[in-house]
Amino acid sequence: CGCDNTKSQKIFAVSLAASVLNEGTRNYLVFGPKFVAICHGVALVAAPFTGGASLGLSLLCPILAPLFFYGVAPLRSDILIAMIFASVTGGMNSCGCIPLKCSASSRMKSNVCALYHPQEEEMSNEYHFVPPPERKCVPAGPFGGCSLQPCNSTDLSDTKTGWHAQNGKMYGHSVGIYNCKAGDFNASDVTVTSSFDYKSFMEKHPDWKELKRGMV
Repeated sequence: CGCDNTKSQKIFAVSLAASVLNEGTRNYLVFGPKFVAICHGVALVAAPFTGGASLGLSLLCPILAPLFFYGVAPLRSDILIAMIFASVTGGMNSCGCIPLKCSASSRMKSNVCALYHPQEEEMSNEYHFVPPPERKCVPAGPFGGCSLQPCNSTDLSDTKTGWHAQNGKMYGHSVGIYNCKAGDFNASDVTVTSSFDYKSFMEKHPDWKELKRGMV
C-alpha cells in the first residue's frame, strides 16, 4: 500500500501547460504590437551603424514577438495555482493499496519480469515481486513484454517456483518468475523461498547482461 502520484503529475503538467499558454497568449495580444513597433524602431535606428544589416531584423520582429512572450511566460505563470489544482483534483484519491504490475523494471536494460510497484517504490515486503499462488509473471510477445499468467499443468506438476529463463528471445535470455506450487505462499518454506533468491540466481549466471544488481 502507498500513494501513486502519477495522476497528480499528469494533471499538474496539463495545468501548467494551460497556464503558460494563457499567460503567453494574453501578454502577446496586449504587448505584442508595442514589442513589434519597438523592434522595428531599434532596427531603423541601428541601420546606419550596421550598414543596413539591422533592417533584416525588422522582418523577424513579428516572429520574435510571440517567441519572446511564450518564452518568458513560465516565469509569470500561475505555478502555485497549478500545483494546488493538481493536488486537490488528483491527490485525494491516489493513496491506498495499489496493485503491483507484472512488468520489466525500468532499471533493467533487458527483459526481467516480476511484480513491481507502478512507480518502483521501495517495498517493505521482501517477496513483493512473487506472483500470487499458481501464477507466473513471464516474458510475453516478441518485443519483451511481460504477462501475469496461470501456471499450466506442467508447471504445477513440476511445482515450478522461482526465477527461470527462456532462451531464444529477441533480447537474449528473458527471465520470468514462477509461483506454481499449490496453496498459499509460505515464507518459512526454505525450499520455496530460496528459489526466489535473485542474488543467488544472478551469481549462477554472471555473464547475463540483463541481470544486474538490484534486479528487484
